[in-house]
Amino acid sequence: MDNAEFYFPYHPYQIQVEFIQSLYKVLEGGGVGLFQSPTGTGKTMSIICGSLKWLMDHEARLRDSKWNTSAESVVSEDPDWLRGQLYEKCALRAQSDLEKQQQILSDIDAHDQMLKKTPKCLQRNDRHFNCRSTDFNCGNQDDFKEWKQGEIADKQQLKTLKNYITKIYYCSRTHTQLSQFITQFKQTKYKSHVRTSTLASRQLLCIHPKLNKIADPQLINDKCKKYRGIFPANF
Repeated sequence: MDNAEFYFPYHPYQIQVEFIQSLYKVLEGGGVGLFQSPTGTGKTMSIICGSLKWLMDHEARLRDSKWNTSAESVVSEDPDWLRGQLYEKCALRAQSDLEKQQQILSDIDAHDQMLKKTPKCLQRNDRHFNCRSTDFNCGNQDDFKEWKQGEIADKQQLKTLKNYITKIYYCSRTHTQLSQFITQFKQTKYKSHVRTSTLASRQLLCIHPKLNKIADPQLINDKCKKYRGIFPANF
């Protein structure tokens, strides 16, 4: 496979090319791979480009397979006009599935944007908590119902999406490495075609007694930097 097909954001080193190609082969074969590369050789970008190139190829093959399966139901002995109608029906069905997937993602994006403007009291399901907002009144149950209905709709739509999408999980032992991963992911062309989501954060996993009760994620991050290296002595 040509190096350019992996859409590396800059000219890769040979060790990166070998890493990407080996990773792609393992994913394609469905096996287990153990890779080792010296520090500073761009492992993160290699993992991103190798795995996401495979993901896009895999999704394309699934779409083609669905189309071919539908097209195989068309009997060659049928009249031309009938075969033409059946092929058109198959194409429309494939297009409908794709549009349905895109609409679900669009709806979820819209709800995510609304969620960013939603006060913390609503996100905690606190209907009576008093806080200020130019967009929402925390004491207004209509606002709460609107936000909650959107959350429920998202969960239902995500269940539907499971029939369409393949997921890749990237795991790391530190939040810093995950942040580095997201930063480098945004440097690639894949950012326009692939959605990313952090499944856990310090807000959920922190065990520091002075931090794990803080509600503001940014404040947790700031405090974590302050206490880093001090926590073991106080534990």
